[in-house]
Amino acid sequence: MQNPGKISYRSTVLACYTANFIGALVINLTPILFIPLKELYGLSYTQFGILLAANFITQVAADIIFSWPTEKSLDTGHLLCWLRF
Repeated sequence: MQNPGKISYRSTVLACYTANFIGALVINLTPILFIPLKELYGLSYTQFGILLAANFITQVAADIIFSWPTEKSLDTGHLLCWLRF
């Protein structure tokens, strides 16, 4: 039986896989909404391009910013703390 206060390697890996799955789901569902958004808000393809570029830059910046503390501490508890909130 696993100690509820101790975080195992397996739970850390599961949390990482879950976070990657949710991130991929959110990013890949956005293109499905292009047509409804285009009709609802009257957006052009140029505006979609700007939105996608902003989304990409934000995602890369978040990955860099939030991976730095985890890399520095090398602590699985620290990683799971980010995923809980």
